[in-house]
Amino acid sequence: LGHDSAWESRKAHSTELQADALALRYLSAQFNYWLNSCSAPILRLPPEVMGEIMTIVAAVDPPTARTLSSGWMGLSQVCRQLRLILLSMHALWADAVFLVDSEAREEVLRRAAETPLYIKMRSSNGDTVGERAIELAMSNITRARHVEVLEGDNGSEELWTRDPLSLAGA
Repeated sequence: LGHDSAWESRKAHSTELQADALALRYLSAQFNYWLNSCSAPILRLPPEVMGEIMTIVAAVDPPTARTLSSGWMGLSQVCRQLRLILLSMHALWADAVFLVDSEAREEVLRRAAETPLYIKMRSSNGDTVGERAIELAMSNITRARHVEVLEGDNGSEELWTRDPLSLAGA
């Protein structure tokens, strides 16, 4: 009987410690949030103003390395507040779906939510458009607000073989 009650006591103590650790993690995250707001005055701006700033940054610093940390997307890794603001800006992500490589493309598409897409595909300077990108573009063509297809300088590669009527659903 004494052995069981000691076990139950340790088990209850362990549960309490886990709850305390969880509470401390939450408080630590809150403290870091407040610390960032104090040390970076820009984070004290209203979300609407921050959104406008992020839109300007996205225009002047587009993703170039074709990863989720390139260009304006890298700002989502600075702090939680910037990440939340950027994740809520679906139009930025919708414009970047075809700017990132195929490994990142599905994630960017998910972040775009249901926002109409800017489909831009290019084949120049040795950069080729893969079959997966073409399939993704075609499967989302009804969501497109703009479609742009650029072929290589020598014109030897045919990127888009779809008849314009098939794009329109005719």
